[in-house]
Amino acid sequence: MSDALTGEQSELVALWREVLAARGWSHRELDERAGLGEGYASKILCGLRKPTTPTIAKINRALGITLRPCWSIADALVGVADSEQLSETHTHRKGALQRETHQRQTSSDPA
Repeated sequence: MSDALTGEQSELVALWREVLAARGWSHRELDERAGLGEGYASKILCGLRKPTTPTIAKINRALGITLRPCWSIADALVGVADSEQLSETHTHRKGALQRETHQRQTSSDPA
């Protein structure tokens, strides 16, 4: 298994960083709130560790992020943008990802 993050994982980690900054939380505080070992969140956020599915769930829960079953970052941004001040980059990315997700869903629907 490769240690490199997938595109969606990279997007999710970027979102986590932004939510942490908006809330003023440290990596250590995220470790505590998510029930992770000391320094684990930092390793993930710095790209040194690839998050497992259970770790993704713990971090999302701690940050109040809910992903829909389609595992779309655009869907996560919809909920977070309502309660957090995110950068213009993520606001723009949210719209682009929503359009892309919609296009994939409509192109994969049987005619």
